[in-house]
This record gives sequence, C-alpha cells and structure tokens, in this order.
Amino acid sequence: MRGVVLFLCMLLMGGSVQGRTHRKDKHMPAADDVMQRVFASAPDFSAEVGGYEAKLYVRGVVKVKRRNFMLRYLPSMFKINRNEREYISESVSDLHYIAPGTYDQKLLSECGTMNRQWRAEGQLPEYFHLNIYSTYMIDERLLSPLSLVGRGYYRFQVDSVSGEEGRRLFFISFIPRYSSSQLVNGTMAVSEESMTVRTMKMDVYSEFFACTVDLTMGEEDTPERLLPCRVAINGKFRFFGNRLDGRYLALLRYEEIYPMVEKPARDNLDLSSSYTLRTDTSTINCDTECFAQMRFEPLTSEEKGIYCAHQLRLDSARTQPHDSLREARWRRVGDVLAESHTFHINEESSLRMPPLFNPFMLGYSPSRGISYSMKLRFQHLFKDDRLLRVTPRLGYNFKQKDFYWNVLTEYDYLPARCTGVSMEIGNGNRIYSSAYIDYLKDIPDSLFNFDDVKLRYYNDFYVKLKNRWEIVNGLSLDVKLEMHQRTDSRRYNPEIDGHLGPDWSDVYIPRIYNSFAPGFRLMWTPHQYYYRDGKRKINLYSRYPTISIDCEHGLKGILPHADSYGRLEIDWQHSIPLGPIRQLFYRLAWGGYSRSKGMYFIDYVNFRRSNLPTGWNDDLGGVFQLLDSRWYNSSRQYASANITYETPFLLFPYFGRLSRHVFSERIYVGGLIVPHLRPYLELGYGMGTRIFDVGLFTSFANWKYAEIGAKFTFELFDR
Repeated sequence: MRGVVLFLCMLLMGGSVQGRTHRKDKHMPAADDVMQRVFASAPDFSAEVGGYEAKLYVRGVVKVKRRNFMLRYLPSMFKINRNEREYISESVSDLHYIAPGTYDQKLLSECGTMNRQWRAEGQLPEYFHLNIYSTYMIDERLLSPLSLVGRGYYRFQVDSVSGEEGRRLFFISFIPRYSSSQLVNGTMAVSEESMTVRTMKMDVYSEFFACTVDLTMGEEDTPERLLPCRVAINGKFRFFGNRLDGRYLALLRYEEIYPMVEKPARDNLDLSSSYTLRTDTSTINCDTECFAQMRFEPLTSEEKGIYCAHQLRLDSARTQPHDSLREARWRRVGDVLAESHTFHINEESSLRMPPLFNPFMLGYSPSRGISYSMKLRFQHLFKDDRLLRVTPRLGYNFKQKDFYWNVLTEYDYLPARCTGVSMEIGNGNRIYSSAYIDYLKDIPDSLFNFDDVKLRYYNDFYVKLKNRWEIVNGLSLDVKLEMHQRTDSRRYNPEIDGHLGPDWSDVYIPRIYNSFAPGFRLMWTPHQYYYRDGKRKINLYSRYPTISIDCEHGLKGILPHADSYGRLEIDWQHSIPLGPIRQLFYRLAWGGYSRSKGMYFIDYVNFRRSNLPTGWNDDLGGVFQLLDSRWYNSSRQYASANITYETPFLLFPYFGRLSRHVFSERIYVGGLIVPHLRPYLELGYGMGTRIFDVGLFTSFANWKYAEIGAKFTFELFDR
C-alpha cells in the first residue's frame, strides 16, 4: 500500500524527486561534488551575460533519402526537385540577444540550392544559440541540466578525468530520469579551474526530428567562455515514410558582450526591454562566388560538389523543352490542393493560405463527431503600427451535416492602448428557442430523455460588432452589438412531427426570428505584464486571475419578430505555475437569462461549444467533451467549474522511449449544474504531441455513470 501511495505522489509531483548521482569507480570524483560547484556558479554565469551582439554563419546540407506526397504538407518545406537529392544552404546574420531569452536575428545574406531555407520544424534556429545556464536552453523547451530547477530531472555520472591537479577536465554524463522530448541526454566537459562547461554534446528528440547537438564554448580566459562559438548539428527527419538527413554548422563571432543589468522593480509591468526585438527576414541573395567573401569556414569538397551538380541541372533544364500548358496547369492545381502558401503582397501585407485538402485539419469528439476546418489569414500593417487582420474560417461537421463559416475582421486603430474595432459575420450552431425551457424543466428527472423530445431547430446567421478599449493596463471594456437572424431549419408540420412541447400546434410560430442586442464585456486582469513592439502594446501574462462580466440586452421592435431579453455572465479563470514545466488552471463560471414573455434563444458566451476542431489550448477549461449539444441551451441559468493540471511527466515517462513523442499530459475535472443535471461531472486525461492531441473522458450525470468517449485533433506544426 505504501508503494502505491509513493507512486501516486511521484505522478502528482511531476517527477521532481531527486536521486543520487553515480560514479563508475571509487577513484573517480563524485559527480555530486563536481555538479554542486557547477550549480553554485551557474547563477553568477547567467548574470555575466545580459546581452550580446554577434555575427552568425549557418551552413546546412540536407539529403533526401526517401520521399512521398506527404512531404508536401510540411508548411516550411523547401521545394524538392524530382532528380535532386542533396541540397545546401548558407546564411550570414546579425544576432542580438537580450536576457532572459529574446533574440533578434537579421539575415544579411543567403546562398544555396534551396528555394527557401528549411528549418526542420522551425526548431533549428533555436539550437544555434543555446543558453545552457538558463532554466530552459530553448524557450519553454529543453530543460537545462545545469539549472537549479532542472537538476532534479537528471542523474549525473563522472565518466573520466584528464589533466593535472587544479587544471583538470571532468567529463560528465547527464541522464534524464524520464524519457521526454523536454529532457536531453548527453555528456559535457567541465573545467576544474573555472567550473565552466567547455564542450557539451546532447541528443534531442521530437516526433519527427532527432538530432545530436555538439557545442563548443569560447576560450576559457575570454568573455566568450560562457557562450557557444561553434554548434554542429546532425539530424534525421522522419515524416510519414519520408526520410531526410541533415547536418548543420553554426559559427558565432561575438562583437560585444555586456553583463546583466539590474532587473526592473516588481511594480514595473513594462517588459519592453526584453521583448521589443523582431526578426528581420529581408535578405540579400547572392551567388556562390559573391558569398565566398562572407563565409566563415571554407566549403568541403562534398559541399562544392552539391553546388556544381545543382548548376549543371539548371543548365540542362534551359536546353530541354518546357512542359506543356496542360501539365503546368495541373501542377499548379496540385500545389493549391496539397501545399500551404504565404503570399507577401508587399512589405506590409501578407496572405497565408492552407492547403485546400489537408487530413491534418480533421478533428473528432463523441459529442461533435468528425469535423474539418481551414483558416485563411490576411494582415496589413499601416502607419504607426495600426494593424488590419482578416481571418475567414470554413468548416464542415459530418455528424450534423452542417457547413460552418465566419469572417473576422479586426482593425487596431489605437495600438498603444490595445484599442480597436472588429466585425464578425458567420453562421452559428443550430439552436432551439426559449419556448422549450419551462417545458423541459417541468419534466421529472426520472422520465427526462432528450431523445423523447421533438425540438424545433433554427439556423443562425449573425453579425457581431465590437469596440475594444483598454481603460488602464489590465482593465478593458468591450462595447458590443450583436444581430442574429434565426431561421427554422425546416417547416413544422403538426400531422407529421406531432406536438412540439405541451400544445403549440395551434400557436403561430414565425419561421424567422431576429434579435438586436447591445451589450458590454468588462474584463480585469490585475498586475498585467506587457511589452511594446514599436507603438503596439502586447499583453503577456499575470500571476493573478482574470475576471470578466459579460452583459447583453435584447431590444424589442428594432427588427421584425425581435423580443427583449437580458443575459449576464460572470467568469473567473486563473493559471497557476507550479514549476518550470507544470501548471494548474481553474475556471469558474455562472450565467443566466432574465425571464421574458417573448421568444428568444439561450446562447451563452462562456458556456458553449464549437462544432469545428479545437486545439489543445482552446479546450484548456470550460469545455465538456461528452456533453450533448442540447444541454447548452436547456436552462436559463448554469454554473460550471473546471480544473486542469498539466505536466509532461505524468504517466508516459514510465513507458520508456514512447514518451519521447509526448509534449505534455493533462488531467481534466469539470462540473456543471443545470436542471436535470445536478451535477454533471466529467473526468478526463489528455496527451498532447506535436502531431495530434488525444483525450479520454468519462462522464457522470446525477452521480451515476453516463458514458465514456475520446477526443482527437491534429496539431501538426501548429505549436
């Protein structure tokens, strides 16, 4: 019994229990003693580097071992030619770093045989400038074995010692306690004289990409001793039968290194000094001869051969006849169907269009069935950082056989105050009217069954207008106007459909109902941290909860068949970090409609569901996966509570190598109170990877077991 209790405690603590380090034989120094000195010096090392400016040279060679049509779904993949298997790319950049983790990279020039640089899931640039003494070597990923927090997740072992007393070099292995993509396995060489890491070699894994990162730090007696000067990466990329091997070399030449400045006072919420940097992708493309003057290290004979072979193919292609017009047309159609595109109209405007057919836009849940969606993004930056965003979204729900769409247009006309207007047009969920509310409430719990009630559904077309204004930092006011036109999904025939409720067959029910409802939403987040990007204010996070009040009042007579009603909702949500890689999220919500003699529709803001795929963070709290859609509109009042605990080390660390693919795990607990459900409880477990999310849920209605089900959505390269 004690063993079971200890096992459960380890799960809830996320594996933060520390163990002893080891040494191979008694003549070796204990790894505990060596690492204790390294950990004691690590905070001082972090303070020595508050920022730097450097030149970054990157060279990469990619070999295509095997490929198929699935390779086209990679959003960052370069164009692969039919008869070309080896590719090379080079670039020179200005790199500017500001602690704790902000990098500004400006590409100066690039050269190579790829039509665009391939980043291998977008992670490779982060490996080129790792900060091994920080908590995370990469932002929110790769927990460093040298940090005070991360040491509890690693075991250490002294493999060998070289050199004379006082100037020895310790070769130490660090082994993760759990198999996880957020932990690394490798070795490092630590100098006894300065207790700094001289070299480090580590293995990194993710769903598609596995690589070995070999770091060489700067000379020991120079300011660069705490920073990597040479980074060599050898990786293998596997994607649904596709195999690509790559090797990358990054060389850094530091021009200026400056120490950490004193941190701002706790009451200073403006973090602009750490967040204002932006990546500049404007580059100068040049040929091999021109780029030779910028190259930090000469090409190898193999790399020169790749350039020569590519040039021969280009020369040969010019002498061959061009493809027919029909072949070119079908090739363009195939590109649109299977590839994502980002069109840069000019320096200020861009359009991102996903593939028209992409299996990774599918989602499934028991209550919503299978659904498919796609989203386009257009944005234009005006003078003074005013931003226009247009986001159309299309989707189809196969269970309900409904097509959903909406177009959201946002314009930030006062970006310094997070102030702007927005308009959303689209169609909402099918819904039944308030005429059923009292009838459903009066049915005894023992006899209640939604399948025995014939509901009259209405299709929803809406227009939502909103002006957002940030009164002071953390306090914002949204003034809204919503207009809905709800149309009977099919004409009612009493002889065929029977009575809808008590006896409404003799009551005239219009086929179309409208609503005209002004309202407001007041939201307050105390102690809101933010930064300014130019003139744009961007909110970050807060250690305190976010409280919102949403109010709406329908006006009668403005539109035909529009009745009056009132809606009020209160929401409280809070995310509590429990460590560098664990957090607890909870959400409390209440909402209600005022009684009205007219016809209206129960349509809450905080208690609703989407019939299209929703991702990992969209379902963080306030969502019930197994709840029948008819319950969301069944009551004039509701009260709900949701708790989510997230950690990457819950169950899968005990499954060995399989856990490498797990990004994070979650436990869900949710409760709801509405008529006939007092309460409704839902328990769940979720597992997130960089390919897909999957969750297993079970529900209880009125303290009795109801059902069990699973949710599945793709998150391919969306994190």
